[in-house]
Amino acid sequence: MEGWITLNREVRNHWVYSDAETFRAWVTILMEVNHSDQKVMVGKTIFNCARGESLRSLESWGKLFGNWSKSRTKRFFDMLKSETMICIKSERITTRLSVCNYDKYQDSRNANETRTERKRVTNNNEYNEYNEKKNTPTAMADKPADEAFEKFWDYYGKKGNKQKSLSMWKKLTEKNKGEIRANIKTYIESTPELKYRKNAEVYLNPKNEHWNDEVIAGSSGDAGINRGAVTKVPTGVFA
Repeated sequence: MEGWITLNREVRNHWVYSDAETFRAWVTILMEVNHSDQKVMVGKTIFNCARGESLRSLESWGKLFGNWSKSRTKRFFDMLKSETMICIKSERITTRLSVCNYDKYQDSRNANETRTERKRVTNNNEYNEYNEKKNTPTAMADKPADEAFEKFWDYYGKKGNKQKSLSMWKKLTEKNKGEIRANIKTYIESTPELKYRKNAEVYLNPKNEHWNDEVIAGSSGDAGINRGAVTKVPTGVFA
């Protein structure tokens, strides 16, 4: 049987640790009971055997303990029962043994390994999904982006390439963004026909600072461009 169990160092202060054979028998129980729910066939009967349980006869346990007699095995089980370490229930053709508080011998490492494995699987799935989608037009729309950028994107109207626009947005300084807030309303009003409006990635390019171009409200295109016009953007368009 594969797997592992955990033992607290305090077991050395427990009576079960004082005798080598007794301690070996107790550890054998911990290693032999199920670490997960299973169905077990005994003879021609199928039993549900839960986590922390085992279905064996006293004779079978005695062999596992080092060829103990049935009476010695029963005395050992009676001691464990009196210490609420195990529970025993007689079935029709076998004996059901349950380890009390079984989780304390398993959960700590199991929980950590399970979380680690789930995280590994999740990360692999996300990586594979990204690789499958990264070259599609909707790839950027499926990934979380800067909230202020999203507000700009919705307000701007003429979209262009969202991935490139977001890349340009991330290069902007806070001063740049403040200037954009001051200018964008006038620029949008001056280019009601989207064909005359710059693509978002062009408008946001910090090398050109097109948001500082002066435009005449109601005009089409970039005729009469000068630097320095400021008009406040409506409250709440983007932060």
